[in-house]
Amino acid sequence: MLRFCPKCNSLMVPKKINGKVYLVCTSCGYRIQLKDKIVLATNVSPDKHYKIGVIELGLRKVKKDEQEIYRDEYYSIFLDTYAEEYEEGSEE
Repeated sequence: MLRFCPKCNSLMVPKKINGKVYLVCTSCGYRIQLKDKIVLATNVSPDKHYKIGVIELGLRKVKKDEQEIYRDEYYSIFLDTYAEEYEEGSEE
């Protein structure tokens, strides 16, 4: 059962504060103390209980030059992603 904030209609999530469970709004911080327990249950069909996968790897030795190129590309992507997340965080 999902609950939404009566003030701003945002999703409320359960949080434990001082040993008590509250539903807390993710946007405005409004909270309600829960009196009932929260039970999460997921039913999975029997055919999805087990899956067996076979992975065949054809490993090859990567040359030193290729390793440096991959490392530089990875670092560049990391910096771009980090900058985007930083900009999003500063807008809030």
